[in-house]
Amino acid sequence: MRFVFRNFPLRAIHPNAEVAAETAEFAAARGKFWDMHDLIFENQNSLSEQMLGELAHRSRLIRQALRDALGSGTFAERVQEDFSSGVRSGVKRYSNIFYQ
Repeated sequence: MRFVFRNFPLRAIHPNAEVAAETAEFAAARGKFWDMHDLIFENQNSLSEQMLGELAHRSRLIRQALRDALGSGTFAERVQEDFSSGVRSGVKRYSNIFYQ
């Protein structure tokens, strides 16, 4: 069995979903995807670019490198590809889902 994670950011539910997904991909490129994934999940109610920088720092990643990657859109295409793949696989976009 193989577990595959795909980003599926829902902006209508969380305005920082895409930047959080890009942050997770930034961490993945440095071998720390699951660490960052867990931190993002644990802090989902207070996410902002500043908070994501703090989470990067807590994961021993360089904040400025994250800012540079987000500013240049280094991982934006990857996140969009994951989203499109999810849509093609039948994942639905619901605007009335609430998360706690």
